[in-house]
Amino acid sequence: MNTSEPHSLLPLEVLQEAREDTSMGRNEEALKKFLWFHHNALEYDMTLVGVRLSFALGYWGELAKKYEPAKRSLQEIRDECKDKMSSVLIDTEKFQNLFSEYHELNRALEELHSTVDHFKKLHLKRKLPLSIYQLVEKELIKAEEYLLCSEYMDIEILFPKELKFYREIYEHEEEWKIQNPDLPAPPSAYLRFMKQVCLWIIVLVHTDRIEEARELKNRTLKEVEEEEFKASFELKVDELLN
Repeated sequence: MNTSEPHSLLPLEVLQEAREDTSMGRNEEALKKFLWFHHNALEYDMTLVGVRLSFALGYWGELAKKYEPAKRSLQEIRDECKDKMSSVLIDTEKFQNLFSEYHELNRALEELHSTVDHFKKLHLKRKLPLSIYQLVEKELIKAEEYLLCSEYMDIEILFPKELKFYREIYEHEEEWKIQNPDLPAPPSAYLRFMKQVCLWIIVLVHTDRIEEARELKNRTLKEVEEEEFKASFELKVDELLN
């Protein structure tokens, strides 16, 4: 299969075939289909933009662990993506999309340190948009780049956005529970919110912004109603503050 030729199947069907080929050891065929999906899926259906950068790259990454040509193909596309960024203005949607793709390709390759390194190089030239920082925040904190994170740590901007997102997820979660009473509950919105706030507190503590950390703790406790969440969150934050 040529990566640009028309295909009789729908993109998701090609992706499913690639997964099946991977499981059956048909590695060369699987790689051709992953390449086709990556380069052509959005021409068929723009709503596949999320699948293209998440599940599809994840499946491709699994093939790359056992088939070197699949790994090289991912690396080549990743490097091309990085090269394209150098000719695009940072404050544009195109740059955001390229950086996001670069980040997810590194995730598939299990080379997220490359995203961290590139972010740091870009930051030396100028401060990046907050949306770019948020893509790589967890990896930066994991790498203990606390001072760098602190430059983007404007809680008055970050917290309201995260709180709004949390409430939206919580509402969907509650609706899902009502509609599916016999099925296991989805991942907790509370837990996601708690983890995100704790990441910020880690940065604040490590950059001597202790008072802001305490204020963030109290603000979070005021916004959340579930007592079980409050107890576990307060315990975790007190460990970080002490």
